[in-house]
Amino acid sequence: MKTDNLDAPFSPAHSRAPLIVAASVSTLGGFLFGYDNIVISGAIGYLSQLFRLDAAGIGWAAGCALIGCIAGCAAAGTVADYLGKKKGLALCALCFALSSVGMLFASDLHQFVLWRLIGGVGIGAASVISPNYIAEIAPTRVRGAPPTPLRSTHRRSSVPVSSGSPPAEFARTLRSPPPDIQS
Repeated sequence: MKTDNLDAPFSPAHSRAPLIVAASVSTLGGFLFGYDNIVISGAIGYLSQLFRLDAAGIGWAAGCALIGCIAGCAAAGTVADYLGKKKGLALCALCFALSSVGMLFASDLHQFVLWRLIGGVGIGAASVISPNYIAEIAPTRVRGAPPTPLRSTHRRSSVPVSSGSPPAEFARTLRSPPPDIQS
């Protein structure tokens, strides 16, 4: 059984696709918190009419996921150590799915808040586990290094930051092999 060695020197035959896919999927953990805030902001008017909420009820319905986020962040390390980061992220996804379905069928504010709390646990845990998983799957030669666009500018600190347009510079750094970090 042959396994890919992500720590091998870069060659055109070596594909970065699995690493890019895994990092892209796991970065969604950080994206979810902002997405949740945007979605609840758009839905709060309808929720206040559906559940006949006063100002405190609106605030609680919108902000209760933060309590779940705190609990998720606090428990994420233990969960990731026990289950592993990949299964921990799968558990976060299960929290998101259950929360979405639960909120859809919530008949009162208490049920809605319960499902928002569960979604918050998933968001909080994902925000801790995702960066750790990305660091774990990164090739050894680039672990701990700044992200690619910053790495290319950091190593040329005595010259202008970008020789071309920022998008072109970013694309160039993605195509080129990462520099040796041991300088």
